[in-house]
Amino acid sequence: MTLPSDGFDVITLTLLHPVQSIPIQTWTFSGKDVISIGRAPDNNVVLYSAVVSRRHAELRRNGDIWELTNLGTNGTYLNGKRVQQSIVANGSVLRLARSGPNLKIQFPGEPSVGLENAATASPSPPDPSLLQVTPDYSPPDQNTQEHYGDVDRGPEAKAKQVANRSCTHQRTAANSLFCPDCGQPTQVQQIIRGYQVVRVLGRGGMGTTYLTWKDDQIRVLKEINADLVDNPKAQQLFEREAHTLQQLNHPGVPRFFDFFTEAGKRYLVMEMIYGQDLERWVLQKGPVSSQQAIDWMVQACEVLDYLHSRETPIIHRDIKPGNLLSRVGTQQLVVLDFGAVRAMKSPALGTRIGAEGYSAPEQDRGRPVLQSDLYSVGSTLVYLLTGSGPSRFYRQIQGNVRLWLDGQPEATRIKPELRSVIMRVTDPLPEKRYTTARDLAAALLGCVRTPSLQA
Repeated sequence: MTLPSDGFDVITLTLLHPVQSIPIQTWTFSGKDVISIGRAPDNNVVLYSAVVSRRHAELRRNGDIWELTNLGTNGTYLNGKRVQQSIVANGSVLRLARSGPNLKIQFPGEPSVGLENAATASPSPPDPSLLQVTPDYSPPDQNTQEHYGDVDRGPEAKAKQVANRSCTHQRTAANSLFCPDCGQPTQVQQIIRGYQVVRVLGRGGMGTTYLTWKDDQIRVLKEINADLVDNPKAQQLFEREAHTLQQLNHPGVPRFFDFFTEAGKRYLVMEMIYGQDLERWVLQKGPVSSQQAIDWMVQACEVLDYLHSRETPIIHRDIKPGNLLSRVGTQQLVVLDFGAVRAMKSPALGTRIGAEGYSAPEQDRGRPVLQSDLYSVGSTLVYLLTGSGPSRFYRQIQGNVRLWLDGQPEATRIKPELRSVIMRVTDPLPEKRYTTARDLAAALLGCVRTPSLQA
């Protein structure tokens, strides 16, 4: 569920990958009236390609519309048609030169204009919301020079790729991961069961994730760490993660592709999602607004409702900002890291898993319940709204150590209605919290409609 936005005051440009037309890098501008695009480093959007002019195109806001102007010698295309100047609709695809990079233009919160209704429109690229997960990964920063080559799309791109299997990658910049001509990886670190490892995405306590290429598809490969190969409990958790993901089908859950053993190591294959986890988001940009925090946590509740409502309910057990990823361009939330999941079959004592400050008291004692995940949503809200870890807010209250916001200077920016929801959902006793994720989501949305939160 998405909250109201500022309409055309915010514009997002998303660079699409060669062949697949999936998001690679994004630029979001708020309150900016002119956006320059080109090869020169002083542009707002810098694209390194031989066919892109130093100052190639310009987007200019005029009231409630955006206008595109071509400045490049190789031409600028909008939805497949060469233009000199044109009004831009939400969802349009901008291409620099006939074979240059493609940028998808979006105005968050505004309805997309279907490209099939635009004059001389080319097919729309896949909706980014169809892409799934990538743990511990953020797109290349726009200030770096790493890029993924020029973008081509559709059947012509596929034919071009097949014809260039022996491509020498001559037009590839030194820091590019994929060739602009054939779309193939330019640097392969190793090959695992046919998956060409292009780069390391992240390293965690349980495993290492890689960006890989196989059968003309980008995939995420998760490898259990070498020091855990002989650890039965770690192996069990890794297998449980794969088994759980294989059963799930939800846009806010990592999509499963494969699970195999190679050279004594276990590997999990997932589809790539481009985005930033909420922990990094706050570290880089500071606390978020109440409306943004509620929007994300309502989406988290929707995923938890899906997990909790299964025939055998699933407890995630590791909801925290670092395991919640916001998709590039859409801010749709994806819940990551299912290595700690547990089926709700019996009240038997289990392994104590959870992040300090985010896990509920009963979970710390090895007895998680469905409301334990809701507790973690409440403590995550505290981090998003204050920028401080929830452990800073724990106090001894009436004989119990619990999260407590009253009298805390950092918590003064949390509106009373939202504070009340957080205090209830983080009550030490599960029966005093909201009963279901759907109930919690309704309470959060109720806060949005209050005058003090809208102020």
